Amino acid sequence: MKHWLAYAFSFLAFLTVTPLAFAAAGNVTQLDLTTFRVDNALSGMDCNYTWGTNGTVDLNDTLTLNQRASGQYGTCTDLGAGSFKISYSQWTVQPTNGETLQIYYNKNSVATNTRDFTYSTTPPAPNPSVTQLNATTFRVDHAANGMDCSYTWGTNGTVDVNDPTTLIQIASGQYGTCTDLGAGSFKISYSQWTVQPTNGETLQIYFNKNNLTQVTNNFTYSSRSITALDPATVYISKALLDIGVKFDLKAEVYKDTTLVSSGKVNSVNPGIGATLEAISFNSFSPVFLPFGSALKVQVYARNACSGSLLNSGTATLHYNASTVDSRFGATITPAADTTYHLLDSFLLGTTSGSSAKTIAVAAGARCSAFKSFGSWSITP
Repeated sequence: MKHWLAYAFSFLAFLTVTPLAFAAAGNVTQLDLTTFRVDNALSGMDCNYTWGTNGTVDLNDTLTLNQRASGQYGTCTDLGAGSFKISYSQWTVQPTNGETLQIYYNKNSVATNTRDFTYSTTPPAPNPSVTQLNATTFRVDHAANGMDCSYTWGTNGTVDVNDPTTLIQIASGQYGTCTDLGAGSFKISYSQWTVQPTNGETLQIYFNKNNLTQVTNNFTYSSRSITALDPATVYISKALLDIGVKFDLKAEVYKDTTLVSSGKVNSVNPGIGATLEAISFNSFSPVFLPFGSALKVQVYARNACSGSLLNSGTATLHYNASTVDSRFGATITPAADTTYHLLDSFLLGTTSGSSAKTIAVAAGARCSAFKSFGSWSITP
């Protein structure tokens, strides 16, 4: 009995003098050379815990446990929900590039440490990118961990669109709404402008909460839309042995992969030499065109469904010269109507080419599927 009591008292003494420790919890993101963000910390782990009375937050080498930075030279910014930002004003020992570190925090003998992370002397900066969806709506991707609508639009949160050159505010977060898309992506819509941005102006989105700030990459503001299309005029020929064949022709115009409009002309009867044919486009609603998006045209032919006397034939498209200037027109407001010419290497240009090219396709059986001559594009 005495032995059991001795063991019990020894165990109680062990509990009294041994700090309670939690398993590693918290992911670390290095923000710059001396600043680190901790996410998913244990419940209750915040700046008051880590920096309050009898609290320490040290940066240690995982393998040797040697201290790299001391909490006495650190500051902490609470980000809420188990996240906080730690900045050190000086090193105890300068960590080396590629060294494995962890942040160790302790208060009142209750201790935990973050998961390991690799220190970098050239940490990648957060690189949020912006895609403009329409005149007042923007998508942000690759935001830093924790940057979401709750962060950007919650208490003490602001999301402004600024001109980075003049620092003038273009749109204020007070007139914005946010939709979370997950994984560091969200959509921002503004109901009004502080200052109306101009087409082609360089902008950036600035978001801040509780003194933690991110700025997106610069992007070019667009007020452009595709509002009208002139008929595609294409030069088509057929072979001598295909005299009895007729073709249906089709053209499609795209913004990137989004169809703007298409048009079709039936039962054309081109000659053996290049013959000009016109394909009118169907009516359509204006399509927003951000800077960086491509304008594309795709041209097709098939053996005609009506009037063709042969069940096979070859259609040839001529282009890339002023004498066989296959082309179409587009109005991209606020600019005037522009003619786009089919050029070599499947490019579109605003002037005709200098050396005639041809592409031939087998038109197939009567009323078979359309066959593509190719897709030509430009980034206007």
